[in-house]
Amino acid sequence: MPATREAWHELTNDPETIKKVAECRLLYKEGKVKEYSAKKQSLFCWCFMCTFMPNNGKKGKNPTDTWRLQKAAKLNGLIMHDFDHLAEKGLTPMEVYEAIPNHWFDDKSCATPILCGHITPSGDGLRLVTIANPDMNIEDNQKWMLTQIKSINPEKFGNLETDGSCINADRTSFVVDKDSVLFINDAIFDYDNVEYDRKWGEMYRTHPRPLPSGRGAEVS
Repeated sequence: MPATREAWHELTNDPETIKKVAECRLLYKEGKVKEYSAKKQSLFCWCFMCTFMPNNGKKGKNPTDTWRLQKAAKLNGLIMHDFDHLAEKGLTPMEVYEAIPNHWFDDKSCATPILCGHITPSGDGLRLVTIANPDMNIEDNQKWMLTQIKSINPEKFGNLETDGSCINADRTSFVVDKDSVLFINDAIFDYDNVEYDRKWGEMYRTHPRPLPSGRGAEVS
């Protein structure tokens, strides 16, 4: 299913999505790790940071299609930030979200605005999607955003961390129900910064796990 606004609204309003997210949260709350993981895996996935060029899959044996594969990823200039296991840090997703200044969501005045914010399937995490600073790769954009959020309230947010697995361009996220979507800017569905892919894309297509900026090849 193409990642369109229509698909997003269909999936987030799907009764099955609503039911599965509720089940995920109950299993997570009860500490049933394996059951929670299995239920989460049954949710639809969404890839925020890239689209895929035609390829034959990981082993090169599939029919040509747009298989999810980092070596076929075309970056779009969006960055995903995951803040997980917030309860362990004495926080809730809403505490972090509501502390974010309003102008960070304004795509007219902010250079790297937040285009989406939602609570994750566990109910214990916050996912943000921002427009990238074009001078930074994915990982460095995530580090920069983490620093900015910590600076809002160093005492409260000082021990926040982002999910390190999100440095990969082909990282997907599990679709949640509409009530878990705190904010979404319609511009997210059409956003495509071709210059961001021109500058950083080859680094991700070449390396299975991208190197931080300064150690990987930039394509000019």
